[in-house]
Amino acid sequence: MHASFLTAIILATAATVYAAPVSSSETVVAKRWFDPFAENGGSSTTGSTGNSNGGTVTNKGNLIVNGANSNKAGNGGTTVSGGAIAGEGGLFWGHGGDAESGNTGNTDGGSVTNEGNGIFNAAGSNQAGNGGTSRSGTARAGNAKRALFWFDAGNGGKATTGSTGDSNGGGATNQGDIIVNAPDTNIAGNGGTTVSGSAHATDAGLLGGNGGDATSGNTGNTDGGSAGNNGNFIFNAAGSNHAGSGGVSRSGNAFAGEA
Repeated sequence: MHASFLTAIILATAATVYAAPVSSSETVVAKRWFDPFAENGGSSTTGSTGNSNGGTVTNKGNLIVNGANSNKAGNGGTTVSGGAIAGEGGLFWGHGGDAESGNTGNTDGGSVTNEGNGIFNAAGSNQAGNGGTSRSGTARAGNAKRALFWFDAGNGGKATTGSTGDSNGGGATNQGDIIVNAPDTNIAGNGGTTVSGSAHATDAGLLGGNGGDATSGNTGNTDGGSAGNNGNFIFNAAGSNHAGSGGVSRSGNAFAGEA
């Protein structure tokens, strides 16, 4: 009797002051050698990804004067964990392999912060970053096989998808004694997208056994960013202080196997 499996875990993290790039792990497929007397299919697990957040902008001083279109924080990037495909049971008996995709990191948009006694923001300044995309891969468990003579029938494989990180929009915050905001200043970022992959468990063997369990991962937050001013004297021109909109958070489907 033989059983073999292949797993691979690749972690990648990246964040810049502008738009953050992609952080992903590869799809992993578990295989078995052709052997009619092999028993169980190999399990397959993909690695978790790191964060891909947008960079932040921070100004601290006694007097802060921001020119037009200044202080733009970076948008969140993309984190995606690879799909996990488990191996099948042996030709005549054996259990299907389990499949589990990795968790994904955060893709928050960067924030803009000004701290000083006097803060003067020209038109178009202080734009926080939007949230990016955080998505976990699909998990497909291996099939069980029929029972042969006196041997027990195999169980269907279990499928579990990873949870996703947050993808919140960045905030725009001013804290000082005197704050003057021109039109179209302090624009908070919108929430991004978090999606957990679908989990596909497999059926029991032809002549018996249990169906596999399927569990889709939890999804993170996709909150819109806040625009806040904290001071003794605050002057807001028309069109200033835009709070961000919420994004999309969706968990994947879970398909359990039949007995």
